[in-house]
Amino acid sequence: RTQRNIFNSQALEGVINVLELYSIIVPQHLIGAGTGGYAQAIANRGFSVYAVEPSSVMRTQACSTSQVKWFTGYAE
Repeated sequence: RTQRNIFNSQALEGVINVLELYSIIVPQHLIGAGTGGYAQAIANRGFSVYAVEPSSVMRTQACSTSQVKWFTGYAE
């Protein structure tokens, strides 16, 4: 494992811990979701996710799941 992979998994675990700590039941929003790696990981933990990504190329490469709903948009 590279240092970057360790950081990414630690960051993901931190996000999941906060979501579980506060028992958030509303869908989570990811702005600039890319191909949906984090969106999928959060959805795999039982959360619904709204993934916002401006790039059609990235959205077409994204994994499809019923717990991740994709939107075209920007965070500006």
